[in-house]
Amino acid sequence: LMGWTHPEEKEIFSLKEFISVFDLKDMRQVGPIFDLTKLTWLNGEYIRAMDTNALIIVLKKYYATDAETRNNLEQIDEKTFASIMSLAQSRITTLKEFYPLITHFLPQAKFHINDDLEKKVGLALQDGFGSLTNWDKDAIMDVLRTVLKEHSIRMPFMYTIVTGQERGLPLPESLEILGKETVLRKLKDSLQS
Repeated sequence: LMGWTHPEEKEIFSLKEFISVFDLKDMRQVGPIFDLTKLTWLNGEYIRAMDTNALIIVLKKYYATDAETRNNLEQIDEKTFASIMSLAQSRITTLKEFYPLITHFLPQAKFHINDDLEKKVGLALQDGFGSLTNWDKDAIMDVLRTVLKEHSIRMPFMYTIVTGQERGLPLPESLEILGKETVLRKLKDSLQS
């Protein structure tokens, strides 16, 4: 509320607490300043504090009017969606930021392998991931580190192959959520196209 400050100068508090401490006499006459940066930060704090299942409901309502996005999100099973949300929840400050971060989880999403170096890296990933008997973020990270070192590349290059972006959600965790079979299939499809 512009022109009013919590008596304890708290930035974050519940509606119930606001109702109990608000007093009209505490309103200041000075011109309020709208601070979009602070509002975005505050929104992110509320998102991070939300129960994951409640956030999923709010998020699906937010994207309900965008038919293409809604249909794409509906292709992700509930368990996977909850895992993705747990990973993304601490990294978004607005609901709008969610979808661009998770498009690589969509069934139709492809890896981005176009040039010779990307193909070499893709083949190395395919070999490394294919040999894993334990599919977890630590084993995945070991393969990523090995491939990064062997090809003298940096992590943003790897992000670009998998997500089409230079950064995003943690890559080992993202690949773990996608699952070994899906990752290997996407690598194979991308290498053949």
